[in-house]
Amino acid sequence: MKLDLGNGYTLSIVPDGDVGLVEVALIHEDHGFINTSLWFYDVTEASDFYDDVVRHMDSDQLIIALVKAKAYAKGE
Repeated sequence: MKLDLGNGYTLSIVPDGDVGLVEVALIHEDHGFINTSLWFYDVTEASDFYDDVVRHMDSDQLIIALVKAKAYAKGE
């Protein structure tokens, strides 16, 4: 599933093997995948320590990811 967040950003949500869990990725139409250190983990610089995908998310974590991704897409 892809959710349009505006400003060229899309949140990709796909099943993550385990029943009831998903993985998410924030994608920009011009820049590709946005590293999770920038939009999910609130690290000030992109870091290779973090992946482009957050895995094993339950419904509560998905809500948090959606709020953070939307804020990032809006430049907040």
